[in-house]
Amino acid sequence: MVDAQSNSREQQIFDMMDALESRDASERLAAAQWLGEAAAEPAIEALVIVYQDDPDPKVRAAAAYALGQFKAVDHALKKGQEEKVVALISAVENEGKLGHRARNGGVIKSILSLLLVLIVLLAGWQLLPAGVLAGVLPEIPRPGPPIDYAGRAAAVASFQPTLTNASTNLRTLQNQFTGILAGNTLDCSAFFNIDIAPVSLSDGDARAYPEAAELAARINELVTVEAEARGTFDARCNAGGAMDVPAAASALAPMALALQNLQALNDAYAELSTIPAGVPTLAPTAEPLPATDAPVAGATSEAAPATDAASVAPPSPEIVTPTVAIVIIDPEIATRDLFTIVDAVGRGNPRGPGALILQYWTDASVSGQTQGCNDVSTVSLIPENYALPPETAAAVPELNEAARAVNTALDSIRSAWTTFRSACQVGNLRDLAQGQIGVVTAALTQVEVANTLLQALRNN
Repeated sequence: MVDAQSNSREQQIFDMMDALESRDASERLAAAQWLGEAAAEPAIEALVIVYQDDPDPKVRAAAAYALGQFKAVDHALKKGQEEKVVALISAVENEGKLGHRARNGGVIKSILSLLLVLIVLLAGWQLLPAGVLAGVLPEIPRPGPPIDYAGRAAAVASFQPTLTNASTNLRTLQNQFTGILAGNTLDCSAFFNIDIAPVSLSDGDARAYPEAAELAARINELVTVEAEARGTFDARCNAGGAMDVPAAASALAPMALALQNLQALNDAYAELSTIPAGVPTLAPTAEPLPATDAPVAGATSEAAPATDAASVAPPSPEIVTPTVAIVIIDPEIATRDLFTIVDAVGRGNPRGPGALILQYWTDASVSGQTQGCNDVSTVSLIPENYALPPETAAAVPELNEAARAVNTALDSIRSAWTTFRSACQVGNLRDLAQGQIGVVTAALTQVEVANTLLQALRNN
């Protein structure tokens, strides 16, 4: 009798597993629910495949529900609800419906079902993929090791002077080199912090606080960039202080990523060096007093009541996941976009709107007329002004300068075309030619400045 019942159950399970491959989504859904309610261990792998690959979201949800029932059964057994579990499985087997109890359930079949459930729990649970029960059963947090905030703060304490001094120097160097781009000269009397040493951690601290080790590496990168930039500044000042735009752009380029990360580095240091309020530390903040049997001066002779140490649970330290993140802005997109504009309007493109309008005004200055008055399409090739993202503009000064130069050039070229169209109609091309040649020449020079800045960025 038991063998017959066992064979019948197995056949039902295999029939339902076959139904998981039905073309009818409703049949697949019903089969997934039945297999879950019946705790059909042989179907776990098939249910996982349905959960991952079935095109119907309702069927996938039913598979997740079914897989969740294996853990639900486990929870019920652990809570002493064996009768409820047996009744549920028996109902599914005897009537083939969910949520109904059979009128005549066999005790032997119920026991057999319970044994199969136990087999599922012991042998099949590991087959479930990670995250399959998301949304079916609540997640149980898995606390990690507590953080020794005091120890971490002590480990990074020596970072602060190096970080502050290197940051200050880089800002000063940034102002000096961008000043050259604006037409100023180097101020060789500018103040700099000196003797900026790299930071370090002991091997033990590096292993215990990996986020502090990452911060140390980033700060040391900052120190290297600062030393190279200050070396360039000193060399120029020692040679008399002369510096042109290409040299300033080349000096700024290696500083770009370091400058954009200054705030992130300071934020990371602030987090790692702070002990959150109310969070107990893992180590005592003072040496414990030595035990002694001698009476303490001023104390009464009456002994204090003893406290059972085992009955007092130590406070559990709060588990806080560190959120240190050093964000790096990638200037590559803006660099590529600006190069595209430079190539479109610069002298290197003889059929571009910059080179052609210069040619037309030059022709007009000689003969008072030009075939350019018949050109009605080139002006439409002038690109729109480039909008550099604010965070990139603040972080990468040479890109900000390049965008400014490009937009100045575009405004001037657009203006030269507008004036040219009007002069073609009025007939005063020769009168305006020399002034407009100067406007376009200055615009093309701005394009070349932008190109120099961008090339320096690309090369570094």
